[in-house]
Amino acid sequence: MNQLIVIGSTKIGEGVKETVELTTLQILDDVVCRSYKDGDPQKTLDYFNEIKGDIPPGCEYLMDAVLTHLFWAKSCTRTFEKHIQKEFFDNLNKYLPGAVKVDVKMNSLHMPDGFISYNGDVLPVEVKIDTIVGASIRQITRYIKEYESKGGVVVAPTLKAPLPRNVIFVQVGGAV
Repeated sequence: MNQLIVIGSTKIGEGVKETVELTTLQILDDVVCRSYKDGDPQKTLDYFNEIKGDIPPGCEYLMDAVLTHLFWAKSCTRTFEKHIQKEFFDNLNKYLPGAVKVDVKMNSLHMPDGFISYNGDVLPVEVKIDTIVGASIRQITRYIKEYESKGGVVVAPTLKAPLPRNVIFVQVGGAV
C-alpha cells in the first residue's frame, strides 16, 4: 500500500530529472477529494480512468471502493454544499451585482469557501447546505476578523439567525 508511484518527470537543466512521487493512498485520496470538489462527477471518473493504470497490483479492493464512490457521486441527486457553492460562484453577478470572485492566500486554520470583491471590499464567503444558524454566523465572524475584512457573506437556502450589520445573506437553493 505504501508503494511509490512516479506521476511525472520533467527535465530541468542538463540531464536533471524532477519527479513527483505519491503513495497509492495519496493518489486515490486525491481522486475522492476531486469528486467532492468538482461539480462534474464524469470529469472525476475520466480522471480516475486515466490514472488507474499507474496504481500497482494489490490495491484492487481500494480501487473498487473509490470507483464505487465515483459511481455513487455520479448518480446521486442529493444536493451537496459544493452544488450551492458552484451555483453561487458561477452566477455571482445574479446574486450580488458587481461582485467578482477573487483569490486570497488562506490561513489553513481559517478557510472560508471563497472570497469576493464587492463594493470595493474583499469579503470571505461561507456556504451552508441548508440553514445559516448561530454557529454559521460565528464562523463567518471569525473569518472577517482573521482576514481583516469589513464584512462577509453567508450563502444557504435559509436563514435562522440574526445577521450582524456587516454580514450579507444570499439565498441560494431550496429545501434539501
